[in-house]
Amino acid sequence: MKMSNKHLLSIKDLSVKDINNFLNSAEKFLNNKKNKKIKKLSEKNIINLFFEDST
Repeated sequence: MKMSNKHLLSIKDLSVKDINNFLNSAEKFLNNKKNKKIKKLSEKNIINLFFEDST
């Protein structure tokens, strides 16, 4: 999935094509739910950074 914007700050920044690509990718993930490993993320490090406390 290739989005037109590198960073997503608001849903307003998404084009119709971006939204359709996002939903199609989500559907593929749901259809492959039986296989718990996602090949697209193999050998990738995923981290979440939180810079502010949650309210």
